[in-house]
Amino acid sequence: GYQLQQYKDGKWVTIYTGTKATDTSYTVKKLKAGTAGYRFRIRAYKTYGNTKQYGSWSSEVKVNTNPYGVGGFKCSTKSSTSVTLKWNKGTTASGYQLQQYKGGKWVTIYTGTKATNTSYTVKGLKAGTAGYRFRIRAYKTYGNTKQYGSWSSEVKVNTNPYGVGGFKCSSKTSTSVTLKWNKGTTASGYQLQQYKDGKWVTIYTGTKATDTSYTVKNLKAGTAGYRFRIRAYKTYGNTKQY
Repeated sequence: GYQLQQYKDGKWVTIYTGTKATDTSYTVKKLKAGTAGYRFRIRAYKTYGNTKQYGSWSSEVKVNTNPYGVGGFKCSTKSSTSVTLKWNKGTTASGYQLQQYKGGKWVTIYTGTKATNTSYTVKGLKAGTAGYRFRIRAYKTYGNTKQYGSWSSEVKVNTNPYGVGGFKCSSKTSTSVTLKWNKGTTASGYQLQQYKDGKWVTIYTGTKATDTSYTVKNLKAGTAGYRFRIRAYKTYGNTKQY
């Protein structure tokens, strides 16, 4: 069998005794993450009757543990062409490696060099596009070497459609206003709102990108200050993203 020892508190301590020649591995648990210099050694023994006779000690194995995985990884904000990703500060991290899935493989798009680097904005994305994929892991620097923790779960992000262009009043009567806007190239539809009684109220939802006008009726003749606004939405499954 084998005698496995760890160096603790200034002395070598036996942490495992294998009782068979086929016992050729052991997992040491409850170590500290992101910690340098754990030391181990091992020797074999041969049993003669009731006596163990030991061979020489191996060379030491020195091990640095990985940092913890990255927690709280999420999309915090997004626009039509960018996504801001955030994560928790790693207590055992020297920095972070952020990757995006592109062209059938994971590509590193950002390397944070401090534990306090906890956000990154990915730019140059396509508006109204589904399924951008990201992952992150922490690393700990030991000398000139980076030692990595486990990858986070993926974050999948759908970008917003573009804003609506060309929004204007095209015609009006005493009691109605016709509003028009440009067709959105990334839109599934539109949400049109009117400011009423101190708040914005949805008065029309267009369900096609080709819905580019709407007539608001039953207004009061000769009345100033009717206010309207519009935004596009993109449908992803059963969800509207604005």
